Amino acid sequence: MILRLFCFSLMVSALLISTGQAAGIACFNAEEGKIAQFRILQQELNVAALNCQTNDPSAPGFREGYNAFIARFSGLLQDTAQPLKNHFSRVHGSLDVWTTKVANDASVRVFTDHDFCQKAWVNLGHALTLSPTEVQSFAQGAIGVRAYLPICAEKKKKGRL
Repeated sequence: MILRLFCFSLMVSALLISTGQAAGIACFNAEEGKIAQFRILQQELNVAALNCQTNDPSAPGFREGYNAFIARFSGLLQDTAQPLKNHFSRVHGSLDVWTTKVANDASVRVFTDHDFCQKAWVNLGHALTLSPTEVQSFAQGAIGVRAYLPICAEKKKKGRL
């Protein structure tokens, strides 16, 4: 219990330190945002695989489900890596730092959101029934709003009178 509290306080500290930097994250365009949302879902499932357990020891565990997710969407994970790298290169940011923020946020929510594991289990089960195209659309609704995922406002085209 003390170890969990210590880990929790370290994660909260890291999140608080990084939150001040969140405002400086350059926005994602619509396509980058879709990719980033999928990557956030993947990170949240990763954290759940490391922290969430079923009550039935004979039931398939979250790790097995997460491994199935990675196997099913390995092509999509590879295909989406370069566009994210391009985004962070263009905005002079760091994909590694952003990914760490995403994972830290999920790690904190394991302890602060009592439904985190249940939501992750439901999201994992649903994601495994989807195609790569469908899972990206699903991720948009599954993850909700995150401070480290600002989406750029669409620029309105000026019309002629």
